[in-house]
Amino acid sequence: MSTSALSLASTVRLSSGCMMPLLGLGVYQNYHTAGSVVDALAAGYSGIHHLEEIENAALELPSVNQIELHPFCQQKPIVAWCRARNIVVQAYCPLIRGRMDHPTIVALAKKYNRDPAHILLRWSLQHGFSPLPKSEHKERIISNANLYDFELDGDDMAALDALDKGDEGAIQWNPIHVP
Repeated sequence: MSTSALSLASTVRLSSGCMMPLLGLGVYQNYHTAGSVVDALAAGYSGIHHLEEIENAALELPSVNQIELHPFCQQKPIVAWCRARNIVVQAYCPLIRGRMDHPTIVALAKKYNRDPAHILLRWSLQHGFSPLPKSEHKERIISNANLYDFELDGDDMAALDALDKGDEGAIQWNPIHVP
């Protein structure tokens, strides 16, 4: 195992008793100068076990949890956990790089006369997620914002929901699995 992989999987016990992945320690340490632990942890990428440690230590839970979310990786347990505690779920990678050509997505884009990106972002919004599409191109940024003049019907939402592959559907390494 490489040194960097070992570092990403390592944890440290904080004075509060919480276990913090080393990945997030710099953000946590910044809390002393930036404002509050809520600000530091609101960056997200937290799994249920991370959030339960915060909750069990009687610390304030973050307002937002940013996790990879799209039709292929819906992370239903963490979404339900966050919703039960009024934590906003922010969808990272909502445009599933390299998979927008899936037949279901293409068919829905054609049906609604939209780009596949619009279908994916609309799916995210209709589930109550706050999607974060990444683009460096002004035209795409503007296009990605044009989502509020249509809705996906129930059958089409169900078709996209059926694409869920759990962890296997993730396109990025998932930090929520760090102990």
